[in-house]
Amino acid sequence: MKTIDFVGKRKIFFGISIALIILGIIGLIIVGGPTLSIDYQGGAVIEIGLPNNDFSLSEIETLIQDLTGKNVTVQKSEYDYNISDENQNVYKKMVKLDIRIQTNEQLTDEETKKVSSYLINKFGNVTVPEPAYYEAKAPYVAHYEMDCSAIPTDNETEYSKIMTEVQDELRELLSTDEETKRVGTDFSYIYGPDDLVVKKYMVNVKVASTDRILTDDEISAIKNAIGEKFDIVVSENPVDYNFSNVSPSVGREMLKDGLIAILIASVFMIIYIWIRFKAISGLSAGVMSFVALLHDVVIMFLVYCIFNFTINESFIAAVLTILGYSINNTIVVFDRIRENMGADRGRSIKDTVNLSIRQTFKRCIITTLCVLSSLIILYIFASANALSTIVEFAFPLIIGNICGFYSSVFIAPNLWALYKEKKTRRA
Repeated sequence: MKTIDFVGKRKIFFGISIALIILGIIGLIIVGGPTLSIDYQGGAVIEIGLPNNDFSLSEIETLIQDLTGKNVTVQKSEYDYNISDENQNVYKKMVKLDIRIQTNEQLTDEETKKVSSYLINKFGNVTVPEPAYYEAKAPYVAHYEMDCSAIPTDNETEYSKIMTEVQDELRELLSTDEETKRVGTDFSYIYGPDDLVVKKYMVNVKVASTDRILTDDEISAIKNAIGEKFDIVVSENPVDYNFSNVSPSVGREMLKDGLIAILIASVFMIIYIWIRFKAISGLSAGVMSFVALLHDVVIMFLVYCIFNFTINESFIAAVLTILGYSINNTIVVFDRIRENMGADRGRSIKDTVNLSIRQTFKRCIITTLCVLSSLIILYIFASANALSTIVEFAFPLIIGNICGFYSSVFIAPNLWALYKEKKTRRA
């Protein structure tokens, strides 16, 4: 590549980084500081069922923020709910009527129509299925199984009377004696049609609050606002509504553990570089690498804050990911510096660093572009599908990946060269 004096332009590179950090700090002050997630800050979570998934998360978020004056995060979800699962009692209890007609031969089409007409006239708006046949003591049993809520099962006298009427009237309808066609009836409870799967749509509202939990009035106001927005009545049905307070203690412990993990990872990286690059004063290389990593983390943090992304577990994951990418490029550059210093000990520090950066520049930028292409596709996909969690993870990774390349190529080796030059002049 064209000869570029990277070391000679290091003041420009350092100035760019310092300017970005200063602008970021100004932006941080303007936006009022970082936004902590409800897990780290505490607050309340409200889940409310909606009739469909045709709603805007941003509209609900703005609505609740204006109502409470607090940091609000809104997500939506949908899932299949089988009403034969738990919480059946929230659905309408229906009665399943069983009718078995024992006969020497299958019912004719005319007899089937008569039975259907009779049952519809008897019980009103019911769906009468085609009879199912199976062998029993007699050659055939015509089996009808149908929902029939008109049967008064709570009144045993009335129920027995209706069952007897059905048996007698069906025998008479089919014009046969009891020996030829026997009619049996029974009932059981069901909760909706068998294996009925309904689609449930939920809006998940997380209201972060450091000072106190939501009051009953605030909870009622949120429920009423969403009810008016979608013209629904927010019920206390456990399938369609759930409320819980979130304590920040566990989240803060997780945040502390995450920051400790970042610190431990950085320390081990310094130790590795110290040992790996003893030939070029490994400790100084490790310290300069750590400064470059700190540079990346600070810029990522400022990006999170300025774009009002929530500091949550995704932030810790993004930071750890960028630490890995950034240190990888840094090690590549320092490894080339070590090789070039061993090959020509008479070459100056400045020339050695310039040569090493030029030799590794193409490799580092190709690696970075490959990662960036994947992250950009992920970000576009998440944005198009309103996947805010993935957006908050992918966008800072894009920024962090660019910063990692910049610090690995332009910051860490130049800091190391500056240190070595000053150490040489003192000697």
